[in-house]
Amino acid sequence: MKKNLFLVIGLTCLFSCQKGGSSSEKPQEQVIKPADKKKKSELKLTYLGELESQKNQLNDKNKFWTAKAIHTDFDEKILDLDSSSDSKWLLYVTRGKDNSYIYALDTETGAMPRMLYKNVKPISWARFNEKNDQVLFAICDEKGNYILCSIDVNKAVFQIPEKIDSAISGNIDVCSISINNIAAITSGEAIINDTNGFPAVKGSNSIELKKDNVIFKTFKKAKNPSWSNNGRSLLFITEMFGQPEIAKWDMDEPGIQRISISKGGNNNPRFSPNDEKIIYSSNESGKFNIYFIDLNNLAKKRVTNMRDIEFFKPVWCGNGRIYAIGLKQKTSYLFQFKMDEKMMQVSINGEPGPNLSKVSSPIEQAEIDIGKE
Repeated sequence: MKKNLFLVIGLTCLFSCQKGGSSSEKPQEQVIKPADKKKKSELKLTYLGELESQKNQLNDKNKFWTAKAIHTDFDEKILDLDSSSDSKWLLYVTRGKDNSYIYALDTETGAMPRMLYKNVKPISWARFNEKNDQVLFAICDEKGNYILCSIDVNKAVFQIPEKIDSAISGNIDVCSISINNIAAITSGEAIINDTNGFPAVKGSNSIELKKDNVIFKTFKKAKNPSWSNNGRSLLFITEMFGQPEIAKWDMDEPGIQRISISKGGNNNPRFSPNDEKIIYSSNESGKFNIYFIDLNNLAKKRVTNMRDIEFFKPVWCGNGRIYAIGLKQKTSYLFQFKMDEKMMQVSINGEPGPNLSKVSSPIEQAEIDIGKE
């Protein structure tokens, strides 16, 4: 017993000596002096200030809009977007490992998206009909042809699609329905995936305008049809000008009006809710970004500019909101943009919902952090 007690006392003394050490030894840890700490903070503020200055110059020049990602799913790729005419619902199509899906997102409440339909067969696009109670899409049959079908927005997810009798059999890229029940259908030789992985029509593609099972007008070398909200004008991409450009056809006027003059390719033009502007994606900057054009004077402005994200297939959803697909390293995200905000705010894993949260600028946040140190 005494032997054990002496052993404990000896170990305690040894530990105390090692912990205290000699008073002449210098500590191993480096101590940051207050002056050095202040200098480091000032350099950080200077650097962030330069970044914010550059960002503000870009904002003033290009009028960027606030952005927030409201949906992220690494297992599915978002292929297409559409919005209802009342701007309440956002429709989007995804493709997973085994199935294609059609979802509807309530843009007013910001609730989680509701699955409308799924199928093992590929689905590349979906559109609301003129009454917003049916969803149109094309599905491939056993013979390899794409058939135009519809589902009820209010029915269960496992409903059987209804084949539309007036549909054309073939490779249907997109069908856009006007409020006057005129179908603008793009068809081509085949549906392939482009360099970004989005389905695209291949071959001698054309747009046919059809009502009551009668084709009354055809646009050659054209794709991506989209009707105005009043049902009197049609936007589409045409190669009649030598490269993919945006054109507008009016039912009340003769001829076709050229809308865009670009250095690159354009895709998926859409009218604004008041039909006075259009929004589209273009790679004229070297990668795909979102632009809009004022139809009153054809003035063009760029919306997005992010280093490692490209944007595709934008749609308007009312109240100054725009949704688009953002593609980063082959992973797709659903982004929401809101007008009248100069600062570019992005949250890749943002909570689902249309509301945007105000955040501090980088330099403001740095000053707050430094104040806490």
